[in-house]
Order: sequence, then structure tokens, then C-alpha cells
Amino acid sequence: MGACGACRGGLVGSDAQALTVRAIDPATAAGLMAGLEAIDPTGMLKPGGVADLCERSQCFELVAGPVRFVWAAIIRNDVLWLQAGKSANDRADAMPAIVRALDAQAISNGCTRVSMQTARRGMARKLARHGYRITGYIVSKDLK
Repeated sequence: MGACGACRGGLVGSDAQALTVRAIDPATAAGLMAGLEAIDPTGMLKPGGVADLCERSQCFELVAGPVRFVWAAIIRNDVLWLQAGKSANDRADAMPAIVRALDAQAISNGCTRVSMQTARRGMARKLARHGYRITGYIVSKDLK
């Protein structure tokens, strides 16, 4: 697992809203992402799965105005992989701040790409507005 550095200091994006990003411990991150297993659209996260992901990742918290986002990430080669993430305020449009924070984190760690997996089409559409593209598909079959 590659180490991820925190975004140091305040970051300011084109809309001049300051972002505060800090590293947090895996137990805190897992607690803030409580319930994520229950809403996993892939059904791949089992009880305790987020805690396991957080233990194997570097964990961070973003605060930008009303936006609060917690995530766990790893670096593989030159790719920052988002392992899990959860926004605490679904009413705010968190995506611009989240993308700015992830981009800055990736760049500060020498990464050339940010990647994540989602089965949520709406999230994929929102991410596409920020330069993300679908690069693969997951095909599954349940065996009884």
C-alpha cells in the first residue's frame, strides 16, 4: 500500500472556497462512514467491510463550507484509488469540493490519475462533469 499525503494547508479552488483536509485515523473514518455497507449498491461490502478498508488505507476528512466528506484511499503505482467515501451532508453539492481535494491529494503524491469504482449511475454522471470517464465495467453472476 502506498502512503497518501494529506493536502497541507488550505486549498482554494476557482470558486474561492477554502478546503480543509486533515488525516484521520482508520477507526474514526470507519465510524463516520457507518452505514455505508447497507447502502452499497454492489452488495460487495459485508458487515465490518468499511472498517477493514479503512485499516488498509489512509483516511481523510474534508470540510468546505457545508460540505463534510470522509474517505479512505490508497496509492497503487501512480493512481490514487478511492476505496470508500461518504458525505455527511447530502443537501450540499459536495462534488466540486470533493474532486478538488482528491485531485490535490493525488498531485501532491505524484499521481497521474484518480480512480474509484461505483455502481451508482448518478455519481458517475456527476463525476463526468469534472473530467472523469468510465474506463471499465464489473460483470457479476450470483451462483445459488
